[in-house]
Amino acid sequence: MAELVGELGVSVIVATRNRAARLEQMLGSLKVALDEARGPVDVWLVDNGSTDDTRRVIESWCASVLQAQSLYVPEPGKSRALNAAIARARGEVILFTDDDVTLDPGWVNAMREFFLLNPEVAAVAGRILPLVTAGSEKLWAFGAGVWRLVLPIFDLGERPRPCVDMYGANMAVRAQVLRAVGGFDVALGPGTAGFYDDLDLARRIRLAGYEIRYSPAAVVYHDVPLDRLNNRYFWERGVGLGMGAYRADMGRSLLGDCCALAEASASWVGAALLGRREKKMRSLFRIARHWGALRARTNAWWRKQPA
Repeated sequence: MAELVGELGVSVIVATRNRAARLEQMLGSLKVALDEARGPVDVWLVDNGSTDDTRRVIESWCASVLQAQSLYVPEPGKSRALNAAIARARGEVILFTDDDVTLDPGWVNAMREFFLLNPEVAAVAGRILPLVTAGSEKLWAFGAGVWRLVLPIFDLGERPRPCVDMYGANMAVRAQVLRAVGGFDVALGPGTAGFYDDLDLARRIRLAGYEIRYSPAAVVYHDVPLDRLNNRYFWERGVGLGMGAYRADMGRSLLGDCCALAEASASWVGAALLGRREKKMRSLFRIARHWGALRARTNAWWRKQPA
């Protein structure tokens, strides 16, 4: 298998902003994965306008890793930063991950091998498992099913299978396909009003007639920090997902969002009266999503009005 794996060049892209401390940890795991990687790999680290020590961390790491190069994209928007690196990447397959994950040592090899063994596959969604950080164990254990609604945890089991979605913390796309569908939509993703940049890309790949599959062997571990296990983050994430769904043309109609918002609100009231905390949180998430979709719809309507 070593000779087979070595025949496909891959690129790894990470965009980051103001997470210098966590980025150093992530890059440590990436270095291990690169040391184990077989075949050509180039790495692109994109600083998306950071104001902390991120740029120093990136430059220092790139100086010690032969395959790595840095980019600075000051304009806000993770999608914009990723597209800048995509334009320069040399690999036939482009791997994406985030600055708040820990990579499995075999991550690069697992992704490359999957594409080599499945030439008909255009994109791969990797396995994303939770890495519960200190202080958040009890909250995670209490409502893991609820928190998964807003955290990028993705686990379809132990067998490869076709799938619909993929998530930016762990995914890979053939470069030719990625460029054919136009890369990431710069109106979506962190640094914009809405999320769904990764799900929108997956949707456009499928609409173009390509296949996405899930690989259980390509694993990353995503942080579950205490500061995300609260109602404020839950609400803000839900609103962002709703706005992104509308922008990516993945939402309901106006009437559908209004009806769903009313239904979710009634469900929240009922759950609150009965003291059913998990159902109340799920209803809150639905309220936030439909509110976000309506907010995005309203913003779009105002932009169309004559001055």
